[in-house]
Amino acid sequence: MNKALAILKWTLVALLAMVLLVLALIYTPFVQDWAKDFALEKVNQSTGMTISADKLRITFPADIQLQDAVVVDAAGDTMVVVGRADVSARLLPLLGGDIKVDDVCVENVRYRLNKPDSALYLTAQVEQACVSS
Repeated sequence: MNKALAILKWTLVALLAMVLLVLALIYTPFVQDWAKDFALEKVNQSTGMTISADKLRITFPADIQLQDAVVVDAAGDTMVVVGRADVSARLLPLLGGDIKVDDVCVENVRYRLNKPDSALYLTAQVEQACVSS
Protein backbone atom coordinates (compact mmCIF):
# COMPACT_ATOMS: atom_id res chain seq x y z
CA MET A 1 0.00 0.00 0.00
CA ASN A 2 2.82 2.44 0.88
CA LYS A 3 4.60 1.65 -2.37
CA ALA A 4 1.44 2.38 -4.39
CA LEU A 5 0.99 5.73 -2.59
CA ALA A 6 4.62 6.63 -3.23
CA ILE A 7 4.24 5.83 -6.94
CA LEU A 8 1.03 7.88 -7.09
CA LYS A 9 2.71 10.78 -5.28
CA TRP A 10 5.70 10.84 -7.64
CA THR A 11 3.44 10.51 -10.66
CA LEU A 12 1.42 13.54 -9.55
CA VAL A 13 4.59 15.50 -8.80
CA ALA A 14 5.97 14.65 -12.26
CA LEU A 15 2.72 15.68 -13.96
CA LEU A 16 2.63 18.96 -12.04
CA ALA A 17 6.28 19.62 -12.92
CA MET A 18 5.57 18.98 -16.62
CA VAL A 19 2.59 21.34 -16.60
CA LEU A 20 4.67 24.05 -14.92
CA LEU A 21 7.50 23.49 -17.40
CA VAL A 22 5.15 23.84 -20.37
CA LEU A 23 3.69 27.03 -18.88
CA ALA A 24 7.17 28.43 -18.30
CA LEU A 25 8.21 27.58 -21.87
CA ILE A 26 5.15 29.33 -23.33
CA TYR A 27 6.34 32.61 -21.83
CA THR A 28 9.95 32.20 -23.02
CA PRO A 29 10.90 34.49 -25.95
CA PHE A 30 12.86 31.73 -27.71
CA VAL A 31 9.82 29.41 -27.74
CA GLN A 32 7.52 32.26 -28.78
CA ASP A 33 9.80 33.13 -31.72
CA TRP A 34 9.90 29.50 -32.82
CA ALA A 35 6.10 29.14 -32.53
CA LYS A 36 5.53 32.42 -34.43
CA ASP A 37 7.82 31.33 -37.27
CA PHE A 38 6.27 27.85 -37.42
CA ALA A 39 2.69 29.19 -37.44
CA LEU A 40 3.43 31.86 -40.05
CA GLU A 41 5.08 29.30 -42.32
CA LYS A 42 2.00 27.04 -42.15
CA VAL A 43 -0.42 29.96 -42.70
CA ASN A 44 1.62 31.23 -45.66
CA GLN A 45 1.61 27.77 -47.24
CA SER A 46 -2.11 27.23 -46.77
CA THR A 47 -3.36 30.69 -47.84
CA GLY A 48 -0.95 31.65 -50.61
CA MET A 49 -0.43 34.99 -48.89
CA THR A 50 2.78 36.19 -47.31
CA ILE A 51 2.38 37.11 -43.67
CA SER A 52 5.33 38.24 -41.59
CA ALA A 53 5.83 39.61 -38.09
CA ASP A 54 9.02 40.80 -36.49
CA LYS A 55 7.99 40.22 -32.90
CA LEU A 56 5.23 38.33 -31.12
CA ARG A 57 5.20 38.20 -27.34
CA ILE A 58 2.81 36.57 -24.92
CA THR A 59 2.88 37.81 -21.34
CA PHE A 60 1.08 36.52 -18.29
CA PRO A 61 -1.77 35.81 -18.14
CA ALA A 62 -2.86 36.11 -21.79
CA ASP A 63 -1.67 39.45 -23.17
CA ILE A 64 -0.36 39.37 -26.73
CA GLN A 65 1.86 41.98 -28.36
CA LEU A 66 2.55 41.98 -32.08
CA GLN A 67 5.07 44.31 -33.74
CA ASP A 68 5.80 45.09 -37.37
CA ALA A 69 3.41 42.70 -39.10
CA VAL A 70 2.78 42.73 -42.84
CA VAL A 71 0.16 40.86 -44.89
CA VAL A 72 0.77 40.60 -48.64
CA ASP A 73 -1.88 38.95 -50.79
CA ALA A 74 -1.17 36.30 -53.42
CA ALA A 75 -0.95 38.95 -56.17
CA GLY A 76 1.88 40.68 -54.32
CA ASP A 77 -0.11 43.69 -53.08
CA THR A 78 0.41 44.77 -49.47
CA MET A 79 -2.96 44.55 -47.73
CA VAL A 80 -2.14 45.32 -44.09
CA VAL A 81 0.82 46.80 -42.26
CA VAL A 82 0.67 46.89 -38.46
CA GLY A 83 3.24 48.79 -36.44
CA ARG A 84 2.02 47.44 -33.13
CA ALA A 85 -1.00 45.57 -31.80
CA ASP A 86 -1.76 44.75 -28.16
CA VAL A 87 -4.51 42.31 -27.24
CA SER A 88 -5.57 41.53 -23.69
CA ALA A 89 -7.56 38.30 -23.39
CA ARG A 90 -9.11 36.53 -20.44
CA LEU A 91 -7.27 33.39 -19.37
CA LEU A 92 -10.05 31.17 -17.96
CA PRO A 93 -12.29 31.21 -21.05
CA LEU A 94 -9.18 30.61 -23.18
CA LEU A 95 -8.48 27.39 -21.28
CA GLY A 96 -11.97 26.23 -22.23
CA GLY A 97 -11.42 27.02 -25.92
CA ASP A 98 -13.27 30.37 -25.87
CA ILE A 99 -11.58 33.64 -26.72
CA LYS A 100 -12.78 36.62 -24.68
CA VAL A 101 -10.90 39.82 -25.44
CA ASP A 102 -10.90 42.73 -22.99
CA ASP A 103 -8.82 45.29 -24.89
CA VAL A 104 -7.36 45.73 -28.35
CA CYS A 105 -4.99 48.60 -29.15
CA VAL A 106 -3.29 49.17 -32.50
CA GLU A 107 -0.73 51.73 -33.66
CA ASN A 108 0.45 52.70 -37.13
CA VAL A 109 -1.92 50.51 -39.13
CA ARG A 110 -2.34 50.82 -42.86
CA TYR A 111 -4.98 48.81 -44.73
CA ARG A 112 -5.44 48.72 -48.48
CA LEU A 113 -7.97 46.77 -50.51
CA ASN A 114 -7.78 46.94 -54.27
CA LYS A 115 -9.85 44.57 -56.34
CA PRO A 116 -9.06 44.86 -60.06
CA ASP A 117 -12.32 43.16 -61.05
CA SER A 118 -14.49 45.77 -59.30
CA ALA A 119 -14.64 49.49 -58.65
CA LEU A 120 -13.88 48.96 -54.96
CA TYR A 121 -10.75 50.63 -53.68
CA LEU A 122 -10.43 51.12 -49.95
CA THR A 123 -7.54 52.62 -48.01
CA ALA A 124 -7.33 53.29 -44.28
CA GLN A 125 -4.53 54.60 -42.14
CA VAL A 126 -4.85 54.55 -38.36
CA GLU A 127 -2.25 56.15 -36.12
CA GLN A 128 -3.71 54.81 -32.87
CA ALA A 129 -6.94 53.12 -31.83
CA CYS A 130 -8.11 51.22 -28.75
CA VAL A 131 -11.27 49.23 -28.17
CA SER A 132 -12.28 47.98 -24.71
CA SER A 133 -15.10 45.67 -23.75
